[in-house]
Amino acid sequence: MTSSSAGSQPAKLKALLRRPGILVTPAAYDGLSARLVAAAGFEIVAVTGAGLAASALGVPDLGLMTMTEVVDRIRAIVSAVDVPVIADCESGFGGPLNVMRTVRLMENAGVAGYFIEDQTQARRCGHFSGKTVVPVDEMVMRIRAAVKAREDPDLMIMARTDARAVEGLPAALARARAYAEAGADSLFVEAPESREEVAEIADSLRDLGLPLKANMAEGGRTPLMTAGELEALGYKFAHFPGSCQKVALHAMSELLTTLRATGSIADFYPSRMASLDERSALLDLDGYLQTESELTDESVLSQSIPVFGWSSNLRPADYEETGHAATPDRMVPAAASCCASFTYATGSASTVAASGRRSLPGVMTPVLIA
Repeated sequence: MTSSSAGSQPAKLKALLRRPGILVTPAAYDGLSARLVAAAGFEIVAVTGAGLAASALGVPDLGLMTMTEVVDRIRAIVSAVDVPVIADCESGFGGPLNVMRTVRLMENAGVAGYFIEDQTQARRCGHFSGKTVVPVDEMVMRIRAAVKAREDPDLMIMARTDARAVEGLPAALARARAYAEAGADSLFVEAPESREEVAEIADSLRDLGLPLKANMAEGGRTPLMTAGELEALGYKFAHFPGSCQKVALHAMSELLTTLRATGSIADFYPSRMASLDERSALLDLDGYLQTESELTDESVLSQSIPVFGWSSNLRPADYEETGHAATPDRMVPAAASCCASFTYATGSASTVAASGRRSLPGVMTPVLIA
């Protein structure tokens, strides 16, 4: 186990958790939505598994995405923002060894934390009917595997239980306690079915001293409450998993319906649609172009930036006899030896010839022109 860096994303999340007040986490489902969440001033980006499935595959939240598909998209989200990202680890994608591999990949992707649930591998959205949960001991093993796999001690492991709909609230609360004892850093009892149950969860688990998450799934089983109401009950996370994507769904549907009917977007642009400049600003186009400009500046190019190229139309004599300088627009064939290798030409074709290594006629080989 390595020590956490004070500037790491897990350390940033840990600092936010120590601060008074509730953390509101609207969920993102891709790099663009993650940038919007961060640009709006939210200090954490949470990833919605349901949103990933909908945006990436166009399928409902029925556990249809593979582990690598999930991790790849989470990595892209992490790279898009500078704030801590909390990921959806679903059920861990298998047994304890699978869980260890999954969470290591999550950590390598740069997440600040993730939640893992006690559903069976045939999982589904926490607000759908037909859920099944694994025995308590099996979920405890998942959490222990996650703790064992964790390299950064500040990486938050949130344990989610879906047992309310399957075994009742008392059983779900007992599971949450067992998961805390197994090493979970935060707890999430999914889909309570009344305001009273939301309050009971907070009251029953308060003595554990762990951050609690409330999930405000629009149209789900849990009555919607404000962040202020949840904070008063003792919750640390007020999570809104589908808000961004569901708003986007309505907006896009309305646009498409109007465009099909009228052949015009006049009702939407510019009053209800971002401009090209607005989108470019969100995506930091100026920053990318500035970096590109710096990299292509003459003062940078003069410092022997390597360029790979191929040539099949020049003979060894072309650079041995003429002595012309090798330039990116006139790539020379690399000198070849009995084994495959790159030749580093440092300014002129005569330099390559002077090395005593000659190209084989008719052989196309890569050359690194400096």
